[in-house]
Amino acid sequence: MVLDVFETKDGRRVIIRSIILSDISRVNEFLYFLNSLIKEGAYIAFNRKRNFEEEKKSVMKWIDNHGKEEFHIVVECDGKIVGKGEFGRLKEVSNHVAEVGISLLKEYRGLGIGRIMLKYLIMAARKTDLKYLKLHVFAKNKRAITLYKQEGFKEYGRLPKQGKFKDKFVDEIVMLKKL
Repeated sequence: MVLDVFETKDGRRVIIRSIILSDISRVNEFLYFLNSLIKEGAYIAFNRKRNFEEEKKSVMKWIDNHGKEEFHIVVECDGKIVGKGEFGRLKEVSNHVAEVGISLLKEYRGLGIGRIMLKYLIMAARKTDLKYLKLHVFAKNKRAITLYKQEGFKEYGRLPKQGKFKDKFVDEIVMLKKL
């Protein structure tokens, strides 16, 4: 389902939509997207490139769980997948909380896409019985931290040296938003 179609500041046409069954045929695009982030050294939780079979399992899981305990969005621009966002409900005593995350290819950052992605994830979470959204962000990711704060997330904790990027340790920040 298409959630939004808009034009970026630089005139690119962007589609934000829910993940759909036919995305299974686009595993190579998801794989390229993830491996591009890893190659860039983006401040994400992955640092090992994935192969086709690993990514196929991930995409199938996203499709299977979408709308149940998880919600997944895909960003398309220039005819390719350039972003992904999701939230997933935590289990047991924390099932009133979901972890949220967004990622975009480098050349699509700073165009307002991430903000719109985050707004759709927050709107979708508000339609559930969730009470809080939680996220983890590496302290070096200043642009993301600024966005999260602007959208109402507050820092609630800092875990020292939780990530290692370019041979340097980076703190991980835990942020929370009340829905």
